[in-house]
Amino acid sequence: MNPSLTSPFDLGTRTFKNRMIAAPPPTMTCTFDGLVTAETIEYYQRLAETGVAAVILEGAAVTTNARAWTKHLDLSRPEILTGLSQVSEKIRRGGALPFLQLYHGGCNSIPVEGKKLYGVGKPLLKKISADIRPLSQDMIDQIIRDFVAAAVLAWNAGFSGIEIQGAEGSLIQQFLSPLTNCRDDEYGLKNANGAFFARQVIRGIKNVTPDLTLSMRLSLKDLLPGGNGIRQAVSAAKLFKQEGVDVFHVTEGLMVGNPLMIHPAVGKAAPETPFAEDAQIFRHEVEHPVMLSGKIDRPAAAEQKISRNVCDFVSLGRTLNRNPRLPAFAGKPEEFKGLPCLRCKVCIAAAKGCPDKHIPFARII
Repeated sequence: MNPSLTSPFDLGTRTFKNRMIAAPPPTMTCTFDGLVTAETIEYYQRLAETGVAAVILEGAAVTTNARAWTKHLDLSRPEILTGLSQVSEKIRRGGALPFLQLYHGGCNSIPVEGKKLYGVGKPLLKKISADIRPLSQDMIDQIIRDFVAAAVLAWNAGFSGIEIQGAEGSLIQQFLSPLTNCRDDEYGLKNANGAFFARQVIRGIKNVTPDLTLSMRLSLKDLLPGGNGIRQAVSAAKLFKQEGVDVFHVTEGLMVGNPLMIHPAVGKAAPETPFAEDAQIFRHEVEHPVMLSGKIDRPAAAEQKISRNVCDFVSLGRTLNRNPRLPAFAGKPEEFKGLPCLRCKVCIAAAKGCPDKHIPFARII
């Protein structure tokens, strides 16, 4: 029997009740100091109540220097544990498994006044004019410890799983791309195409939280001249699979400088499920569970990708903000009458509602 959107799936030590995962863009609902608010808790509770199998919290910075936007969750703040525990509990009560995404912005981080900006090295991109200093060995070691500490925090807060952000212009993707990694040490491209840093992060997280399900967000292509293609993504993923990654959450594009201008899933004219063909190739080559993201606006499209074994899960971000009732139509896609997502460059639905509706997400359901 072919799998469907409503088919359960065993991943690691957990059973997912269906194949739909909520993976929202940054909500801008936390405080400027990076702490959880009542609005944050309510939003994620509502996502869980849509009927998805799991909810992945927006990328949370593993340290203050890793934050890449304002109102960015900061996992290095000890007082954040209380708020995160409330979020995970509300998600679980809503019927979904709670996941926490761990993020480091690298050279995309917000510059801290009076401090230099560090990254893998100086990117080979003309539009990057900032003075970016290469991370020292001591700095890299500390960042790995920050990821591990963040994983322990996720465990203590009651999360079922962790997602490592290795795409969206994050530090891990910067190590993997030839456009951002010009190092000649063991963290350079000559050592497993730059995968050494990510392998250390994964290994450290698995050592302290072996029972948590581990997802990794990964870009299949940089979509820029001279950047990585799917061959490099497959090669890296096979190494990450060996380290203990349970599922790959795939996307495309290297987001450095002004990322939203180059992402193919943004904009009304973008095709539906633009990463599906590459995701199927990737899944076949790596032989590991795959979660597909990118403009999945209709239950019928999601159902097709699951039933044809293009992927094992679909992740719903902006789409779920726009149409919270979409999962309810998984078994009857022909009845779905949802509004097409506006594909705004920055999704404000969580904090303010869709621009043409002016209804906060919490009141749409």
